[in-house]
Amino acid sequence: MQFVYARGLSHIAYNVDVPIYINSCGYYRDVSTDINVSRPEGKDNYHVLLTSSGKIRVNGEELIAGKAYLFYPSSPQYYSYESGEGSEYYWIHFSGKIVPEIIEGYGIREGVFDLGASRGEFERMIKMMIRAISENFKYADDYCGGLLSSILALVASPPVISSPFFKAVKLLSDPSDNQSVEEIASIYNMSANHFIRSFKQYVGMSPNAFRIAKRMEIACEMLVSTDMSVERIACAAGYDDSLYFSRAFKKQEGMSPSEYRRVKRSLR
Repeated sequence: MQFVYARGLSHIAYNVDVPIYINSCGYYRDVSTDINVSRPEGKDNYHVLLTSSGKIRVNGEELIAGKAYLFYPSSPQYYSYESGEGSEYYWIHFSGKIVPEIIEGYGIREGVFDLGASRGEFERMIKMMIRAISENFKYADDYCGGLLSSILALVASPPVISSPFFKAVKLLSDPSDNQSVEEIASIYNMSANHFIRSFKQYVGMSPNAFRIAKRMEIACEMLVSTDMSVERIACAAGYDDSLYFSRAFKKQEGMSPSEYRRVKRSLR
């Protein structure tokens, strides 16, 4: 069995003196016998487990390849790494003054999360973190804090490409495409209502809300970075009626397109 502890048990205590701190991280590979962990009182820090290959049994759940588990501080921890040739598991213990705020702000809940297409990126960042600490990089804590922030953002917003609605996302993101939700739903042989519910489950908002958000994103960028008229920007963002666009923009952004341009440019 191969294993690496980048910082060991002496560093696992909760650290409240810095914004973000990696208390411990490491991996097990080619586990020869099952490893069982029992912590009825949990730990004083956040703890992530990741299965790269093999299986972790945790609190009644099974983490197969690409799945991870987040423990909150003080949550009971009962888990086991399943033995097997080619097995590979990673973990991170982390704490810090702003970590609870980040976790809450991203809406990350304790429990299982599926990394989907983000799996490779997630593993790569953990390996970078382990290397930085193991090899005593200069400013390793700052470097690893940045990696952890990226990992948490990745967990909170996995790439939509990992969902079955990648094609729908492309169509809804294209301001020149005006297919109705019913027409897009037919691509998936779904009713409009089933498609709307399923799309929202994977993407986090309804198809129409997603379409509007993408069009407003285009409009906001053009208002700040170009001198195009509001009418031309409305057209570029997929709106034939500039008055309707202005009303929709104000509803979304809280101000008219002209006001938005003036305010944002004054801040540059």
